Amino acid sequence: MHRVDGRRSRRNLPAVVGFLLVLLMGCGDTETRATSGGVVGAAEPCVSPRWQSARRALVDGLGLPATRNAPGRPELGPPQPGDGHRVHGVRWPHPSVEGEFVHGLLYVPEPAPTAPVPLVINMHGHWGGGADSDEVNRRAQIIARQGWLVVSLANRGMELGGDTPGWRRLHHEEALYAQLRSRRSGGTPVGWDVVAGWSAVDLAVAGRLPVAVDLERIGVMGFSGGAERAAVLAATDPRVGPVVVGAYEYAFSSGHGHAQCSCGAVRGAGTPLEDPVHRATPMPPVSSGYKQPVQAWRWLGLAACRPGPKPSPRPLLAWDNQPEDPTDSELLSVASVTKEEALGVHGITPDMAVRSWAWMAAAFGGAVSSRAVEEAARATEARYDVIHPATWMPLAASQPAPGQLEQGPPPWRVDASPHPAAARQMLGLGTGEEGKDPALALHLDASAEQTLLPPLDDARRPPRSRAAWLVVLGEAGLGPIGADALRGAAPDAVVLTVRHRLLDPDVSTSVVSRFGIEVGVPPLGVAVHDVLRAHRRLVEHPDVDPARIGFVGIADGGVVALQAAVLVGEGGPVGLVEAPTTLFEDGPREGAPFAPWPHWTLVALPGGASFDPWLAAKAVATRLRWLDPRGGDGEAWTEHLPHGDQVPDLRGLLAPTPGGTP
Repeated sequence: MHRVDGRRSRRNLPAVVGFLLVLLMGCGDTETRATSGGVVGAAEPCVSPRWQSARRALVDGLGLPATRNAPGRPELGPPQPGDGHRVHGVRWPHPSVEGEFVHGLLYVPEPAPTAPVPLVINMHGHWGGGADSDEVNRRAQIIARQGWLVVSLANRGMELGGDTPGWRRLHHEEALYAQLRSRRSGGTPVGWDVVAGWSAVDLAVAGRLPVAVDLERIGVMGFSGGAERAAVLAATDPRVGPVVVGAYEYAFSSGHGHAQCSCGAVRGAGTPLEDPVHRATPMPPVSSGYKQPVQAWRWLGLAACRPGPKPSPRPLLAWDNQPEDPTDSELLSVASVTKEEALGVHGITPDMAVRSWAWMAAAFGGAVSSRAVEEAARATEARYDVIHPATWMPLAASQPAPGQLEQGPPPWRVDASPHPAAARQMLGLGTGEEGKDPALALHLDASAEQTLLPPLDDARRPPRSRAAWLVVLGEAGLGPIGADALRGAAPDAVVLTVRHRLLDPDVSTSVVSRFGIEVGVPPLGVAVHDVLRAHRRLVEHPDVDPARIGFVGIADGGVVALQAAVLVGEGGPVGLVEAPTTLFEDGPREGAPFAPWPHWTLVALPGGASFDPWLAAKAVATRLRWLDPRGGDGEAWTEHLPHGDQVPDLRGLLAPTPGGTP
C-alpha cells in the first residue's frame, strides 16, 4: 500500500469574503517544502511581492471578473442509477456571460446521506469524452461511493466525442475558436471555467444541490487541462480546501506546440520574470529567444495558498510525472505541497484516483484506514459504470451553445476608428516602423518569403519615379490572380510579393496563435512586421517613388495588407482580393464549417475588436478597392457596400488614382 500524506486543513473562511479581498491578499506567512512522501523544510513565503505579482498577472491574464454574480437555479436531469451512487445531468446559467449555461454531471451518494457531505469539484482535461470520459468518470464514481458529492464540470471547449449532444460538439470547437476570438473582452476559456467553478461552490453554499454540503469540506481536483482550472479556482476562492493536481506539464501555456490543444494559454505565461533564482529554461530552438514560462509553476503554486483576510497554507497534492523538469521542481518547493510520483502518466489511473481520495479525506481531518484504501482500489474496475449520453441535460431551443463569447455589436454598427500608435503597441511593433521582432517571442526562426518582380515595361525612367505594388499573399498564394495577370495589369510597376512566415508549411498557425496569447503579442503582429519590412525594401528601391507604393492583399493576406496600410499612412491605393470585409462571426454552428479565416488573423486581447478589417478599412476608405469581398463566413459579402469601392476585375483594382498613384 502507498502511504498517503496530508496536513489538516484550516477551516474555510466564510463564503461572503469578497473577490477583491481575495486578489489583494497573498498566501500564508510561512511555507513548507514538499518532497515525495511528505512535507518538510521551509520555503519563501508567498506573501512576498513576487507572489502577489504572480497572482495579479494570473487574474489579469485570465480576464476574471472583479465581481461575482449569483448563479441561477440548477436544473437536474433524470437519474442514472449506479453502484453506491446515482448520476444526474445538470445545468445552470453561467454567472458572467448572459445566455450561456454551465453543464455538468452530479454524482450523488446512495443511500441518501442524512448529514452534510464533503463536496469535490472535478475539473477535467482534454480527454475525448470530456467530463464523462473513462478516467474522469471513474474517479468521480470512486469518490461518490465513499459518501461524497461530486460535481464534474464540462469545461469550456473540453467536450468532444462521437455520439454526443450538439452542444458538446460545439463546446469543444468553441475552445480554440473562442480563445483566439476573444477580441472584445480578452476573456479566455480558462476564465469561463473558473467562474463556472465559483458558481458550483455558490450553489453548495445556497443549498441548491441535491444533498446538503459540509461547507468546511470542499475540495477540488484536476488533471492535465483540469489542473490549471483547479489551481485557479483554489487560488481565487477561500472556500476551497484541499487541492489535487496532476499531469500539469502544459499548465497555463500553449504546451510549446506539443499538446496541440487549446490547453490553458494565458496572457503572460510566456513572459519570463526578472528572477535570478528561478530563471526560465530555454526551449528549442534556443536562437529564437523564447523561454519556457516561469509563471506556470507559481500559478500552480498559488493553489497551495488559501486567500483571505488571514492567508494560510492550503494542502496540495501534486502528482509529479516529470521529476527532472525544472519548472516542476520549482512548483514542488511551494508550501504545503505533497508530492507523489506518477512517472510516465499523463492523466490519472484508478490507483491514483483512490489515493487522491484518501489523501483528501485525511486533509479534511478524517481518518482513512489502509483497509479502506485497499478495498476501494479493488472495487474500481468491477464497479465502474459508463455514463449514458441521455444522462446529459440537453441544450434547450432558446439557449445558445456554451462557450460562445459575447462580441458586442458588429463593427459596421460601431462608430470607431483605429489608433495607429495603440495598434502598434498591441501588435508588439513598438513605436517605430518595424519595432521589436515579435517572432522572437513567438518561437519562430523563419523569415518571410519575398520575391521582387521587375517591371515588364523596360522603358527608361528617371530614378525614384516608378510606382510599386506590395502584394501580400494568402494561404493560396496569388489565388485567382496569377503572377502573369498581376504583372500584365501593372506593366510599368515594381512588384514585391511577400508570404509572411505564419504561412510556412512547417509552422502550425494554431500553435503560433496560442504562443501569441501567452506572450501577449498577437501573431497578426508578426505578419504585419513582415509586410512593414518588405515595405521598407520598396521605399529604399532606387527606382521606386515612396509615395506611389500601393498594397494588394490576397484572401487572408488582405487582413495583413490592410493593417500595414493603416500603420504606414499615406501612400498608394489599397486593393483587396477575396479578402474579408470583417472577421465578425459568432462561431461554428452545428453542421456548419469552421470559421474560414486563420487563427492568426484574430487578436485575442482586450480591444482586439479594433483590428477587424471593417474598422481598418474605414481609415483608408478613400484609397481602398475591393475585388470579390468576403464576409466573416467566407462567403461573398452581401450586407451592404464596405468602406471603399468595389471593382469588377484586376485592372480596376490596380488602376491609377486620379492623382496618378501608383
